[in-house]
Amino acid sequence: MGGDARSMQGNKPVYLRIHRYTKFWIIGIGAASIALVGCGPQPTERGFNGADATKPVKILRNKSGSHAALADHGLWLINSDKQLEALDAAVLFDLNVDFETESLVLATLGQQPTGGHWIKITAVSRAGNALYIHGWANRPSPDQVTVQILTFPYAATVISKIQATTLHPEIGSTSSYMSPITR
Repeated sequence: MGGDARSMQGNKPVYLRIHRYTKFWIIGIGAASIALVGCGPQPTERGFNGADATKPVKILRNKSGSHAALADHGLWLINSDKQLEALDAAVLFDLNVDFETESLVLATLGQQPTGGHWIKITAVSRAGNALYIHGWANRPSPDQVTVQILTFPYAATVISKIQATTLHPEIGSTSSYMSPITR
């Protein structure tokens, strides 16, 4: 019967027309799919598509908490005593940052209406002039009992001296009952 296939359904024969080139189409599509996988971005010494690959930056010291002087929401790379003093946040002075050899990364959540908000920097990485700040921020769940007080959550991390032109927050969000353990 050439290209016909027969099967029995009950007592009646059922005819299916199968094109004789179908198997070649299936094989061709499979081969093309495999070939296209190789056309995506390929890693090089500089990362994907020639972009700088991120490299971890060692965290030397961490501190987090809440302080009213840190009422703005943001992310800062601080490389001098003058920049640190401009923040008017005496709470950060006890980190004893030696700005000759160290930098300070500061992430703040700004003013929050209740307790239970926190932020933690878990890692820092760099690619060229870009600095990536990785971490977690918590917003209490609606059913969570919290203290009714204004809070100003921050996380400060001391790293080896670094100059960066752009900061990229890679901060995940969670709703938890526990604040992170700080050092």
